[in-house]
Amino acid sequence: MGFVVLYVIFYMKKTLTFLVFTTVIISKVKAQSYVDDALRYSQYNIMGTARIQAIGGAQTALGGDIGAFGINPAGLGFYRKNDFAASAQLGFDNTSSLYFGSNNSNNKTTFSLPGVGVAFAHAKTGDTGFTNNWLGYTFGVALNRSNDFNSNYTFSGQNPTSSMTTSFADMAYRNGLSDQGTTATLADMAYDTFLIDAISTPQGPSYAGLSENGNVKQFKNQRTSGATNQIDISFAGNYGNRLFLGASLGVHTLHYKRDFLYNESDINDPGFNPIDANGNPVNVNNWNYNDYLLNDGNGIDVKLGAILRANEMLRFGFSFHSPIWYNIREEYNSAITSNDQNNLLYSSNINGIGYEYNLRTPIRLNGGAAVFFSKNGFISADIDYLDYSTIKYSSNDATFDQVINTSISDRYKSAVNMRIGAEYKLDQISLRAGYANYGTPYQDYKSNNQFFTGGVGYRQDNFYVDLTGVYKTLNQTVSPYTAITSSGADISPTANINNKHFNIMLTVGTRF
Repeated sequence: MGFVVLYVIFYMKKTLTFLVFTTVIISKVKAQSYVDDALRYSQYNIMGTARIQAIGGAQTALGGDIGAFGINPAGLGFYRKNDFAASAQLGFDNTSSLYFGSNNSNNKTTFSLPGVGVAFAHAKTGDTGFTNNWLGYTFGVALNRSNDFNSNYTFSGQNPTSSMTTSFADMAYRNGLSDQGTTATLADMAYDTFLIDAISTPQGPSYAGLSENGNVKQFKNQRTSGATNQIDISFAGNYGNRLFLGASLGVHTLHYKRDFLYNESDINDPGFNPIDANGNPVNVNNWNYNDYLLNDGNGIDVKLGAILRANEMLRFGFSFHSPIWYNIREEYNSAITSNDQNNLLYSSNINGIGYEYNLRTPIRLNGGAAVFFSKNGFISADIDYLDYSTIKYSSNDATFDQVINTSISDRYKSAVNMRIGAEYKLDQISLRAGYANYGTPYQDYKSNNQFFTGGVGYRQDNFYVDLTGVYKTLNQTVSPYTAITSSGADISPTANINNKHFNIMLTVGTRF
């Protein structure tokens, strides 16, 4: 993308000062989507088997579960037998929105196989007390889903103050249009479809947008799908049944697809009359903006962990997750179509733009403690720390990189995530419950991301099955575009989005 920006500006044959200044402005226009992507690929949901998810994901100080691979590899050191487990999940997503007093709601159902793993244990039999010797080691491989991007939301309403064309006109004023016959930016597409037009002002040439003062009906539907998954290759050792150490190499995959339709209708702006190629005025009464984004990527990270078994009752755990170093490939397609008073259709599009960049996520530090009540159950609690302002974006365009990384550090901050859960055993039946609260990564506003979990498990000899429900709520504010008045006032519209997601997970496993 950066090379397109530089080419357009160079072709305009401005001075070097103007070239540098304009490059930065264009980068700021394009940077926002990459700033959003950087956060999306750095966050994670509750991970692990149905048992671990039922206790809110609080597993840093536990161990002895396939779910330990993704959080604290030291937990593998507790194994005395081999273990195999696989999980299936059914997800129900409901999203409601409020936009200029209008309410909308969407539902989506998904099915996935988010986890499978195997652990091979080599342990000395009979040594259950504390000693001063290495008592065994465990090697394992597991696949876990770290984040799920499936969602669908809609908002619509009558906007009395602005139009998205305000944003298009501002782009054209600040950055200019591409050479005639070339369509490379949103402003170009808006100009091609008569949503903006060149005008003369006392201050010089400028651009105006259709219905810039609002009083238009606006609609947006956005659908997203995909996930981030990780394969962890882990090794852990048991020293004296007191200290457990582990390490893991993670191979990550990323797939994200976003498709949205934005529409403005009920337009009545008689003072806006751009002229077509035949010299006739064009009065657009409705228009659509379609946008498609596909990201695929791969990455690696390293995890180190330790669990201290202070006594039969108390355990402490700690793990370090290095950044994930992603390489991401992008496909992007965008189109604008408009209709005028004579039902004539005008269209402009940008197709098949390919781009590749690298992303480094934040370091993640996990700490936890667990209290065991003999064989009757336990209570476990975790805390995580991440600094999202340290996310780094890099490509072959150093100027573009600097703009994005500055935006990341200005917009995001450090966050603390907390998880707590408990298990109570009734012979072969186990009852579980948990809660998690993930802190907001934003500097300027809060996002509330909470998980309520519960489940039941059954164990018979070497066979086990666990069933869990996870209820997640997320409240956030979404703005379809930026609108700034001539006096500098921000009148960008915002939609309040409330997402409720319920997962049912089943894990079946056997020890051998």
